[in-house]
Amino acid sequence: MTAWVVRAGVLGERDQWALDNSMAGGGFYEFPDLTQATSRESIRAIADQVMAGEDKFKIANFTGQMWALRNSIKPGDLIVLPLKTTKKLAFGLCTSGYEYLSGQPEDRRHAVQVDWKRADVPRSALKDDLLNTINGAMTIFSATRNSAEDRLRAVLKDGVDPGLAQPSSLPASSLTSDGVIDQIATDPTLAITVDAIRDQVRTHLTE
Repeated sequence: MTAWVVRAGVLGERDQWALDNSMAGGGFYEFPDLTQATSRESIRAIADQVMAGEDKFKIANFTGQMWALRNSIKPGDLIVLPLKTTKKLAFGLCTSGYEYLSGQPEDRRHAVQVDWKRADVPRSALKDDLLNTINGAMTIFSATRNSAEDRLRAVLKDGVDPGLAQPSSLPASSLTSDGVIDQIATDPTLAITVDAIRDQVRTHLTE
């Protein structure tokens, strides 16, 4: 099992939708139904088509994220949703893999089902290294660095981050046919967002 961060829009526009409908995902409206896309290569081919003209690194990035949502997130995996609207963290367990919600608005069609356990975890419950991972610069990614999964599951259970238990791991990658490193949607670099800046300020003030 794996821990995943799945965001709900730059402004949190899908926050309440995700919680109310037991879903995680959305966005990536450029992509059609991926139900029949059963290989990473097929998703890359779709990305090349719907994102024609975009930077090849952006295409590789989107491919990695969509493959994660389509294939890699499994029932039992932990899902963390950073809530923009409340500045809290929601924690849940995936109950069903990828589905295409054709009846939803175009930014809410790619999703997995989630049993949300709580939506009230303060960001201060996470130690800085783990919070930096959560603040990574992607919409969908697995959190593995610094024992992230074990620590996030402890937060879900007890509300407390127990801290680092083992050395960091490096993100995985694969080389595509055009020579672009195709990230496996794992542990991206820190996103310099308002939330990340607030977290850094909070740390400074409490030191």
